[in-house]
Amino acid sequence: MQGLLCNGPSSIYVFVHTEKDIRYWKVTDVELVGGEKNPSHASALAVEATSYALLQSLMMKDETYASTIAKWLTEQRNYGGGFRSTQDTVVALEALSTYHRITFEKEQLNMDVEFSENGRMTQIYLQKRNALSRTELKFPLGSKIQVKLSGTGNGTLNLLKTYRLLEELSNPCTHFKLEVTIQSKMEYLDSHFEYNNTILPEDQSLGLIGWHDLRSRRKREVVKTEADRTIYYTVCTWREDEIELNEIKSGMAVVDISLLSGFEPDTTHLEKLKNGVDKYIDQYELKDGKVLLYLDMVRVKKECVVFAANQVVPVGLVQPATATLYDFYNPSVKCTVTYSAPEHSVLVSTLCHTDVCECAEGPCPHIEHILSPQLNSFSRIDFACYSPVVDYAFKVQLLGINHTAYFEKYVVNITQPILNSRNEAGLGHGAIRHFLNRRSCPLKLRLGSEFLIMGKEGKTRDHHQMIQYVLDSKTWIEEIPSDDQCLLSKYRNACKAVNDFIQSFETNGCKG
Repeated sequence: MQGLLCNGPSSIYVFVHTEKDIRYWKVTDVELVGGEKNPSHASALAVEATSYALLQSLMMKDETYASTIAKWLTEQRNYGGGFRSTQDTVVALEALSTYHRITFEKEQLNMDVEFSENGRMTQIYLQKRNALSRTELKFPLGSKIQVKLSGTGNGTLNLLKTYRLLEELSNPCTHFKLEVTIQSKMEYLDSHFEYNNTILPEDQSLGLIGWHDLRSRRKREVVKTEADRTIYYTVCTWREDEIELNEIKSGMAVVDISLLSGFEPDTTHLEKLKNGVDKYIDQYELKDGKVLLYLDMVRVKKECVVFAANQVVPVGLVQPATATLYDFYNPSVKCTVTYSAPEHSVLVSTLCHTDVCECAEGPCPHIEHILSPQLNSFSRIDFACYSPVVDYAFKVQLLGINHTAYFEKYVVNITQPILNSRNEAGLGHGAIRHFLNRRSCPLKLRLGSEFLIMGKEGKTRDHHQMIQYVLDSKTWIEEIPSDDQCLLSKYRNACKAVNDFIQSFETNGCKG
């Protein structure tokens, strides 16, 4: 069976598909935007077309035929009950509600649902009196759940699996393209970033008074004006040339921007974008820390809009956020990007109220300087064995630095495994590992240098399934001078002290 679905200026052919006891209408492959030949979920157009077919079947009073359509539609719902977009959700819910209104009184419902997990059992009884209520159960990730059904009737079981990622999954952005950048009118001065991990020039040393001054001083207070609290979003959208891709033209699109924490958009700017002579956007919407920009279409030529956002709530450190451009009628066609606050922003730095900035997950790491008078023969062993107690200790060489949306990834060569963590008991000389530092934490490590790094056991793995380690306040990071530097008189004793510790700790551990 073939049908014709009119969607704005375009007409799209849909074809019926029958599989076992379900029936649905699918858009032909050539009309799928973005080259999505076999999507993992039904497109918004398929849901909408099938919903109209269900309504038509109910008008024809063919409940048996309609039941196969209703079953497929029910399986396409998201965990929250919606579908792909606003339009197909409205049509699908109308069709399903009409179906259940007609068939509800005829169905017998008396079901016993039994969930078993690690020897624990939960029972749920479904009858007409509680058929419209939803029961939610939570199970630990990785649990094996057994479900046993008995009785008569029909019900719906939805499963939602949640987990955390170190960074957003990459989005191919094959059809739509999106850029989001942030600018500020401020000039960023180095004096605004006086952290304790300042690296001294090789030919310069500090006396006791100098070290006391360095350790005891606080960052200068920066006088904030309204301009300091304002940032400017530049949002650019464009798409691939459809003539080359042989795809349907772009219709209405939405840019969904998650704002940086503590910021609100300047609505006067958004009103000018909507009501100006050029009418850059059709509409905008504010909800739950987001700005939604509605565009009449996404053009091949790159087009940009700019609006301001003001800081209303100071936040410890501004974390990166995401933005998504998607087709209004087919949200699976989308492009997602991550953006961050400006580098070295006064806005970010003045939110740190102590000498060492604190990130969302805890205090940032800092570098221990080998010439610091605060370092003595007990400092390293106290850190390693008493507080905070380390799980690993490596002598490493920094080979490279990679940047992601949320982290700086330090690629290191393990030149000497002093103490291996429990998960990497067999780690040897020459192994390559990743150390992660949150981008909101200021940490300057020099490429090619060697470091003594000690800290807590890594709990995550990189894309090669190797353990990776997070740098935080419970990590000891100390740059080790080169062999030539250690021959200089001012480094000689310090180099001997760190090498003696490495040898003793590798041989005797905390018993040394």
